[in-house]
Amino acid sequence: MTFMHRHVGKNECHEIFNFLQNSVRSWTANGLGYFSFLNVSKNYTIDSLMCFNEKKNKMVGAIPMQQLLPDGVQDDIWFLFGVKIDQDWYFLSGSTVVLPREYYQKDIHTPLSWEKLSELSMKHIFSGYLKRTKTVSGRSMIGFLIILSIKI
Repeated sequence: MTFMHRHVGKNECHEIFNFLQNSVRSWTANGLGYFSFLNVSKNYTIDSLMCFNEKKNKMVGAIPMQQLLPDGVQDDIWFLFGVKIDQDWYFLSGSTVVLPREYYQKDIHTPLSWEKLSELSMKHIFSGYLKRTKTVSGRSMIGFLIILSIKI
């Protein structure tokens, strides 16, 4: 059993991710704010990494996006936040990290790869939510005490 399932619970992990996916799909289908651009001028995915607080009632996630417009020269990562009130999860969007392609590759008219966007999500969004822990031998390492990664 992985740590993510011990920390939050395997069924709850998948449940939260499904709730999140359904929320984003609903926001997109109903054209709410910037979500109206998803699947039109932007490809998106919901990052499978989610960070939770120790009480498991608050969550931080990300939506990496590829700009599809022919003259597009940047991609984005949106912050996602979740809070559990009573037994229900509520999600909201947050800030955007703008990623000018010229900083990461020569061809500015080709979207960044999903692998690169995932790497940049880790750097710009998730890195602040990782904890350092001590191993049995006393060496410091990055721990995943409040991290949940869901394989889809």
